[in-house]
Amino acid sequence: MGWLVVCAAALMAFMGISVGSSLGLVLSVGSGALTFPPLWGALKSRGLMTHAGWRWSASLIFGMVALVVNANAYAATPEGKAAAAQRDAKDAAQKLDEQLDEAQVAAAEKVAIESGEHCLSGWDGSHNDLERAVRTRLRNPRSFEHIETVRSPVDAEGKFALIMTYRAENGFGGINIEAIGVEVDVATCHFREVSNDEIAARLAP
Repeated sequence: MGWLVVCAAALMAFMGISVGSSLGLVLSVGSGALTFPPLWGALKSRGLMTHAGWRWSASLIFGMVALVVNANAYAATPEGKAAAAQRDAKDAAQKLDEQLDEAQVAAAEKVAIESGEHCLSGWDGSHNDLERAVRTRLRNPRSFEHIETVRSPVDAEGKFALIMTYRAENGFGGINIEAIGVEVDVATCHFREVSNDEIAARLAP
């Protein structure tokens, strides 16, 4: 273990020399000297400095302080400043990308809300609440089959019309094709049933 600390201290001493930190060099040498096996083995054999706890604690403190001092010294060098500037530029670019992504998502959500697309199924364009309401009216809700949903643009009042065409079993066991027209509020996605003629008129080009 002592040799590992000595090796780590040697690396920090080399770093101190590289960045021109005399204090970091001294602290690193001190950290390594405090746990240098041959030195402390010789002292211990003579009955000197037999308490190892303070040496390890002091070596750890010296090493940590040397690391901080060397890091600060490196940050003050041209290379350290260039590396810091590069990191800052990378962080700024990443932050900008995140902001752009958030802005794009927000813009897409706004378009979807304003167009009423958020009220409709992305799978088949149906209005899920309307579909559920129609099923509850049927004698056999399981017979419901969505055919298509046609809608109008959103008007000035924030509403759009749609007609949902579907198949369902009638009271005689046969299959009928029916259609229901509703007006949908973009803000809430709530609907109210209106006549098919009114819906057809709004859907007309």
